[in-house]
Amino acid sequence: MVVIIIVMSTIIFVWVVPVFTGGTIKDNSQSAYLESFKTTQGSFIYSNQLGTEATRTSPGPWPSSVSCPPNITTPVTENVLVPANASCTITAKITGNVFVQHGGTLIVNNTSITGGLVGNYSAFVNLINVNVAGDVSFYHIDVVTVTGSTITGNFYAGDRGSATMIGTTVSGMAEFEVNTASTIIGNRVGGQLEAEADGTATVTGNTAAGFDDDGNGAAVVSGNTFNGDVSYGQDGWCASGNNVVTGSTTGACTGQVTLNIVNTGSIPVTLRSLYIDRQPSTVVSWTLAPGSPLQCGNTVQTTSCPQLPIIIPVGQGAQLTLTWTPPSSGKETIGLDIYLVLVSSHSNYVDAHLYMGADLTMTSQSRTLARECPPCIF
Repeated sequence: MVVIIIVMSTIIFVWVVPVFTGGTIKDNSQSAYLESFKTTQGSFIYSNQLGTEATRTSPGPWPSSVSCPPNITTPVTENVLVPANASCTITAKITGNVFVQHGGTLIVNNTSITGGLVGNYSAFVNLINVNVAGDVSFYHIDVVTVTGSTITGNFYAGDRGSATMIGTTVSGMAEFEVNTASTIIGNRVGGQLEAEADGTATVTGNTAAGFDDDGNGAAVVSGNTFNGDVSYGQDGWCASGNNVVTGSTTGACTGQVTLNIVNTGSIPVTLRSLYIDRQPSTVVSWTLAPGSPLQCGNTVQTTSCPQLPIIIPVGQGAQLTLTWTPPSSGKETIGLDIYLVLVSSHSNYVDAHLYMGADLTMTSQSRTLARECPPCIF
């Protein structure tokens, strides 16, 4: 700093002039300009070692059944049959069992069934605020939705289409097997909860005696309370987090994804901060090209580095392996979007959206971070 004093008559003028010693600001600005990097590829880390689950065969209809349609609006003390390709709505108590045949459609709303309910190759079944005293079983059904209901027996939905259960109490087991998509949210299950060999499985906010997961194409398991053991088998991709487990946990459900970043500038890139779904994270492993030495903390090595920062030399690329932990509020597996942000030491950044089934659909070029970071709120 230089102080300049000019005396004119009795008036004294004082100027304080800053002096830039060194070149820190200039160098930082120039480095930020010279730094350039971009995303090139990203994907979910899938396994092709999937577990399998045998499908089951439906029993036949109960004898001596009354047919529906016509819709049932007054109590019936008899078994009910929904014939093939017919549509039926039940809004009154059934003292007996209900069977839905091939292509049949059934809606049961705000009533009770004292026996069991079976659907076999049915097109659509929807239970809304229904009490079922027996087992509920759906075989090879296209779409089944159970909301706000109570099932005193066991529940099974398997081998065909979409199965959704929300806010329902099941006294026995609840099994979702070999479905295109199983969505299991906010239920209380007295026995074991199972999601096996489904195309996708979303398991969020449930309470059950235990949990068995195996053979799903993709599964997200979060915000659950399991009062027993949890078993993770061989899924194509599986992410879990924010679960309470009182028993033992076997297997792994780690939700891993990869992201490739290439240094396209004229100076090395140091990525110092990582954000996953807008939350800071340090769970990362990274490598350069096979056999290339990398700076991992204070060590130079050719193996993967399990920590930040990520240092990418000029003209090279790094592959990052990241772990995504689902929030306790859950995320749907279908259409899952994982949002990644990486910030450099010169406050440039790239971001990336990884979509379930599509991976990285658009590359991203580094750009200046136009906000204070941290906190980095994207």
